[in-house]
Amino acid sequence: MLCRSFLLLGTFLLSSVAFSKVIKQPHIEVELVADAQTYIAGEAINVGVRYKTDPHWHIYWLNPGDSGEPAQIDWNVPETASVGSNQWPQPKRIAVGALTNYGYEGETLVATELRADTGSTGPMAVEATTKWLVCNEECIPGKATLSLLLPAGKSGTSSKWKSLFDKTRSQLPTPWDSQPLRVAHAGKEVRLDFNSPMAPTDFFPLQEGIFLNTPAPTIQSSGESHRVVLSLKEENTVPQKVDGLLVFADGSAKSISQAVSAPRSEASLLSMLLFALIGGFLLNLMPCVFPVLSIKVLGFFEQSRADKTHAAAHSVSYLFGILVSFWLLVAGLLIVRAGGTHIGWGFQLQSPIFLASLSFIFVAVGMNLLGAYDVGGSFMGVGQNLSQKSGVAGSFFTGVLATLVATPCTAPFMGVAIGFALSQPGWVTFLVFTAIGVGMASPYVILAAFPKLIAYLPKPGAWMETFRQFLAFPIFLTVLWILSVIGEQTDPHRLFVLRISLLVFAMGLWAYGKTGWRKWQVIFAVVFVGAGLAVGLRDLKPSPKVQIAEGEWQTFSEERLAELQAANVPIFIDFTASWCITCQVNKQAVLDTQPILDKFKEKGVALLLADWTNQDEVISKRLESFGRNGVPLYVFYSGKAGSEPVLLPQILTKETVLKALDSI
Repeated sequence: MLCRSFLLLGTFLLSSVAFSKVIKQPHIEVELVADAQTYIAGEAINVGVRYKTDPHWHIYWLNPGDSGEPAQIDWNVPETASVGSNQWPQPKRIAVGALTNYGYEGETLVATELRADTGSTGPMAVEATTKWLVCNEECIPGKATLSLLLPAGKSGTSSKWKSLFDKTRSQLPTPWDSQPLRVAHAGKEVRLDFNSPMAPTDFFPLQEGIFLNTPAPTIQSSGESHRVVLSLKEENTVPQKVDGLLVFADGSAKSISQAVSAPRSEASLLSMLLFALIGGFLLNLMPCVFPVLSIKVLGFFEQSRADKTHAAAHSVSYLFGILVSFWLLVAGLLIVRAGGTHIGWGFQLQSPIFLASLSFIFVAVGMNLLGAYDVGGSFMGVGQNLSQKSGVAGSFFTGVLATLVATPCTAPFMGVAIGFALSQPGWVTFLVFTAIGVGMASPYVILAAFPKLIAYLPKPGAWMETFRQFLAFPIFLTVLWILSVIGEQTDPHRLFVLRISLLVFAMGLWAYGKTGWRKWQVIFAVVFVGAGLAVGLRDLKPSPKVQIAEGEWQTFSEERLAELQAANVPIFIDFTASWCITCQVNKQAVLDTQPILDKFKEKGVALLLADWTNQDEVISKRLESFGRNGVPLYVFYSGKAGSEPVLLPQILTKETVLKALDSI
């Protein structure tokens, strides 16, 4: 009777409390543990193998380093349960003579998630078979089959191992999700380049036998720009990608898995400045800048009758208008990026409020060109009631406008220069964008420096008033374009309100320009201009992104890209935005033409559309991974194993796309 009572008591205890047994072997003990005393059907708990070595003895990480064998764990659970992947905490460097190993000393927990099915009942037997090599100056292999009996429960109760699980969780690496990371091969090295406010201290490669473990990686830091240099064991043995843990000064670690780029020469600052100058000059040929530049051309017609000093003053003022605008935009971009938000060049055009403000400015410019109102004798000084010097101020303002409308465009050479600039320290970023501004203003600075060239322009006359009024229509066309972009960003009701507000604003400017009823003219103008601005800019915000309808193009996502890459499917990604005029021209002239779509279909190419019209951190990060910070960007994956993605030119032709497709 007494034996039966003890048997019943033991059965009760085993059915209500998790039970496991410690296995002790030479210089190590192992045990299967859980962070809860019971499991709950349909929910997850954590289980793990706890290793505890004697002092000065160690076991090995997934990559053991110069010697040793990694610990292994194989799980065996009932069909009514499932386990996740093993979570290995951050290892440490262990020096053994001239060798460097990666492993663990003392108490270590390798955990995983255990989830029971919804209908699970009764005790659950969990089993783990583990192998290890425990070493000091000598090494002893070991193996054990561990078991844990978990009773069912209705509410989770923490076990005595909960604190160990919490401590281990804090030591687990997290996925790399911050700044763009470039991994490039150069001779006997593989270099990891990235920006981070926290400096790196070490790197643990996951691949075995590829990199030298001694000495430790070389780390080069300059402000927030960092480079980790890994030395290859053999120069000709270059991995297709680098997997490993990047450790930082605060003790945290990030897991990375990044393709190794083909060797490329180091981009020198001088070459990037040259690219920036050329790209800035070519901006003058981009369609987005035409409306504002037409105002500048008219200004040169006026200046053809002025002295050299006056022409030079206008050109210098125009140059400074461009430079100050670039500097302010870059400062804003860097400040926002420093706060952890991933944005790129043209970020301000992702704001409906900014675009709406720009539309009011252009309506004011257009009304002024039509002669609806005047601001002191110079149409170029919109918003400035100045005297003759207002023409110089107007040139400055024209430079500001030219910069604002230029940001939707990325001219040839500019994409590389901007990508380089935004991966460098702040002073380099400002220097590169200054070069873009100088390049953009260069045609007008050259004309001012050589006044004889201005003499070839048509002489001022009555025709200029007609030409001036004609220029209002490209400006109003720009307003229509801005409204079409806002229509992509917000809902139809807000767009309708904005259109009415612009009309009211224009009526206010017209009233301001009328003469003969000064008092009521001012009141009417102030009321209408103020009402237009107040109502038009009120409550403008981006609408949720709309998924692309089923068809040739699919909505870009990292998950979809990974699926297609895993299936070795050829992929074409169009990084675009509604406010990017170059993007829209490429779309109409090349990408959406039937011959190109037919070729895509013939080659089995998956088409992904990455729409950057509104701010999107996922797309921003992917742009940065290609060394770019603006659109357009066209990326082609051939689908061949180990092949690198190909970046197509920013200005597409059918021949360029067809040539890329022929490589499949």
